[in-house]
Amino acid sequence: MDTDSIVKLRVDGIKSSCERARLSFFVMLIASCAVMVAQYNDHLAWDNHLTEAHGGLREWPPPTPESRDPRDKRITQLAAKAEEQEVKNGVDNTTITIGLFGLRIGPSDLTLFGSLAMLVVSMYYCLCSRRASHDIESLLEDVQDTDLEVRKYVLVGVRQSLVLHMAVEEETVSSVVTKKQWPRTLRGLSSVYSSLTYLPSVAIGATVLADLWCAFLQRSEQYPDPFWWLLHLQRFYFLQYVTLDVLAIVTLLFVLSVNRLTNRFHNGTTSAMQRFVG
Repeated sequence: MDTDSIVKLRVDGIKSSCERARLSFFVMLIASCAVMVAQYNDHLAWDNHLTEAHGGLREWPPPTPESRDPRDKRITQLAAKAEEQEVKNGVDNTTITIGLFGLRIGPSDLTLFGSLAMLVVSMYYCLCSRRASHDIESLLEDVQDTDLEVRKYVLVGVRQSLVLHMAVEEETVSSVVTKKQWPRTLRGLSSVYSSLTYLPSVAIGATVLADLWCAFLQRSEQYPDPFWWLLHLQRFYFLQYVTLDVLAIVTLLFVLSVNRLTNRFHNGTTSAMQRFVG
């Protein structure tokens, strides 16, 4: 097998590695958003005011005289049905359904299962990024001193595989004004892309913060004292609550390190491309 065939085989391998990295990125993105949306719907969704006392109002308005108009009665009935459906939708939106396995994960289960899911998708994305980064850096280093045509072939093959990676800024625009703004836009997109790598850590952090809010800050008109809910849990549920949150915090620290390592692989690819082009 000649050198050109080996280079072509390695470029094809880079394409496959980048495809796996893109797929793992979108899987991580969807999983993280699912966890955060479930937490948002459980604690911050606007429809939650329907289940609060007096509709979440601090001052309940005085009752109005009942109308004898049949149209008003019909509107009242339809409004009651609409509110009932909104409450039902709010409950459904706090549950993550995995149809393939027939599983339904509620917000109270996300402390354990959400953290484990974020750990798995973060590890997979990190390993895919590591493979793509290693393949690209090693190939660019090996062909650095070869013929110009081989280097051009490798550069084109690698560049077309880096769809989500702002490793090399393309100089293909004709407008002078656009040329001045193009690098700044790319740097902004690169920063957003790097920030999205930390979404699993943000999702686990949101879950832990939601648990801490329920434990220490959750109050009601009937029980206004803080810590009431946590201190009155039975011993088994108290230990379970504390244990799951400790596990979630430990998982958060590990996932954060994995996300940081993934960004290091991205930066390594960027540096290798810049050295090769420069």
